[in-house]
Amino acid sequence: MSVVVCTRDRSALLARCLESLRAQDYGNLEILVVDNGSSDDTAAVAREHPVHYVFEGRPGVSHARNRGIEASTGEFVGFVDDDEEAGPDWASRMVEAFALGDRVAAAGGPVVPVYEVEPPAWLPRGFWESGGAGPAVEPTGPYVFNRVFGTGCSMFRRRHLGELRFRTDLGRKGDSLLSGEDTELVGRLLAGGWETAHVPRAPVRHFVPRERIAFRWLLKRALAEGETEFRCRGPGVLWRRAHKLPVDLLRVLLALFTFDRGTIAARAVRFAQTSGIFYGAITGSLGAAADHARRGGS
Repeated sequence: MSVVVCTRDRSALLARCLESLRAQDYGNLEILVVDNGSSDDTAAVAREHPVHYVFEGRPGVSHARNRGIEASTGEFVGFVDDDEEAGPDWASRMVEAFALGDRVAAAGGPVVPVYEVEPPAWLPRGFWESGGAGPAVEPTGPYVFNRVFGTGCSMFRRRHLGELRFRTDLGRKGDSLLSGEDTELVGRLLAGGWETAHVPRAPVRHFVPRERIAFRWLLKRALAEGETEFRCRGPGVLWRRAHKLPVDLLRVLLALFTFDRGTIAARAVRFAQTSGIFYGAITGSLGAAADHARRGGS
């Protein structure tokens, strides 16, 4: 088994992540650190551990994830984020999912938030608690099949991945909060007829810094999620959701009269996500026009 940790300028968190992976009870484990252009001491921290260090200079987490797949050698390829820690039986629990059937191509587990500070009461319930797209699954619950999940706690069978790779126009890059490169790839596996398994007993702990529970950051994240949705689903989603923009705005305005911060925050986040779809359409059109101009209008 190979476990890939993509990282950039978070060496302190990386050290904690690598310690948790070194403590795994799985016998034949290869750990790869893919450094996506760090300017701190990430390389030195990685080399303090028995890991395979890889440098990927092209900015963007999708490039880093793809490089990790190419550099890994295991029959199974797992992903854990640099701001996460896995329990000692994480790898063993994850790989058990593939014994459920030959068509299981990927497995994901719950992502449990560990907040730097106590989250405010208005924080939308479940914003950080879900381990993927859909409601959170209790760590003691049964397996859940054929749902999409993120790569922060995931594993893939290499032969099912084949030539599939993460889309490089999606995913975090610099200050951009675009995402979706992971759920989009899992969606393609499902569309290809393969199955996924959610493994409740293989959670990871995800460190959430104080700035990521600030209202402004949540709105920025929601806007990026909307833009991601447009990029993944195309212009069709614009027309299907066009009527939602004024409705979501009205709901925000009405929520102001409730003086309930939780209701206001939840509706504002929803409005920002819907707005992001339209923002994605605008930026996509401008980008296409600029590209057309660079090519001399041909």
